[in-house]
Amino acid sequence: MRNLIDDIVRKWPGFLLLAIGLGCSGKAGSDPNSPGTTLGTFAVHATRTEDTCGDAPPTWDFSVKITRDATTLYWVQGSVPVAAHKLSTGGYEFTSTAVHPLRAENKALELAACSVTRDDQSSVALGSDEATFTGALEYAYVPVTGSDCRDQTAEFGGTYAALPCKQRFSLDATKSSAK
Repeated sequence: MRNLIDDIVRKWPGFLLLAIGLGCSGKAGSDPNSPGTTLGTFAVHATRTEDTCGDAPPTWDFSVKITRDATTLYWVQGSVPVAAHKLSTGGYEFTSTAVHPLRAENKALELAACSVTRDDQSSVALGSDEATFTGALEYAYVPVTGSDCRDQTAEFGGTYAALPCKQRFSLDATKSSAK
């Protein structure tokens, strides 16, 4: 079975945070592609903690540049920095919602189009030395009202074990470069 998350991560490693960035606003510094002060580039290890969708990778690794200003943390990966504001707990939270079409209407099989809403939530807490961070990442998939997504489930040869479903990952990161 194809793994949607694995495909997205391999093909578009900044997709999640780009999608989140579309829903967030942040202050741009002198360089809009790298706002704030650079904390460094971090090697991130994501470990699956829950998967009701059925095919999330057990782990994956990626790199991200982190910058910040007084109240905003920026995740710089790809072309658009993503902003998250500081929480009262001291951590930072990113959220995003996007609709993803999975299949057009199939009149021959009498199936309405299938689109899912994907809600992304990510929280990050910097270590006191700012050389590490930990966090969590969750993807939740829910068929859009009026969609017929039954052929997207494993029962019918699709990617998902069930819909709606969610995938959760823990994040552990260590600074790999000061740049």
